[in-house]
Amino acid sequence: MKLSHKSLLFTCLLSVYFIWGSTFLAVKIGLNGIAPIFLSAIRFIIGGVIMFVIAYFYEKPSLNTTQIKNSLKIGILLIGLGNTSLAIALKSMSSGIVSVITGAIPIFVLVLDYFFFSKKKPNLISQIGTLIGTIGLFILINPFQSGFFANSVALLIMLVGILGWSWGTLLAPRLELPSVFTKVSLQMLFGGIFSLIISLIFENNHFEMIVNINQKAFLSLCYLIFIGSFLGYSSFVWLVSNTSPEIASTNALVNPVVAMFLGYIFLEETITLVDILATILVLISLFFVIFSDKLKFSKN
Repeated sequence: MKLSHKSLLFTCLLSVYFIWGSTFLAVKIGLNGIAPIFLSAIRFIIGGVIMFVIAYFYEKPSLNTTQIKNSLKIGILLIGLGNTSLAIALKSMSSGIVSVITGAIPIFVLVLDYFFFSKKKPNLISQIGTLIGTIGLFILINPFQSGFFANSVALLIMLVGILGWSWGTLLAPRLELPSVFTKVSLQMLFGGIFSLIISLIFENNHFEMIVNINQKAFLSLCYLIFIGSFLGYSSFVWLVSNTSPEIASTNALVNPVVAMFLGYIFLEETITLVDILATILVLISLFFVIFSDKLKFSKN
């Protein structure tokens, strides 16, 4: 039975909201048996290979050198730096906090777009949203707390990853890239290979990690490959192609809430009132940034 547009919209939104929100939990569980950079490498290399096979039969891609080079660039930015940095941060930080900080990516995209790409000044609503988001992130990170310096390296790596993802998001539309699934598969594959190279330099005992992988880590890896990458990303691709940018971006408002809730339930992660306040501020800021063109101040 063919689903209606409304049914597909509802299904894809739920998929992106809850599947992508749950990947923070899955990565956190996987880190109990696999080193973070190596986990990211395995996830995206295997996922990229499988998706390329699907793309080959579905899209019959005809690639040129420029498309391959551009896919390499975006793959390193989005996957090699973006997703891999999150895995590193999740090693020492809670999944809820990492998801909230990551959810602020639209704010970073807005700022980078103004300074380096379109040079278009954000409207007043976006500026207010950016200010609120900055305050929320400052409260969440809290450089004055006792444990800040213990997480400072993870936060710095995470910042590099967020900047990489944001830069790749802005750069991708300006480059010649292959068709959708071929593009995604190459980005996953190149990003995974980049992560593997970094893992071989900074991490040890790769063979032992594969041979001695525990059941929970194995299941989380399978979930990340087949559910998080395929189902989650395919749903997002459909949303981008068939809905407005505002609707497609609403996952940034929901994913942190899902991740924080799942971390609290399954990992017994602590959630303080300060964390809740900071999260609310970040979510309000994202609402302002995402829907800034729809929001207007009333004129008296």
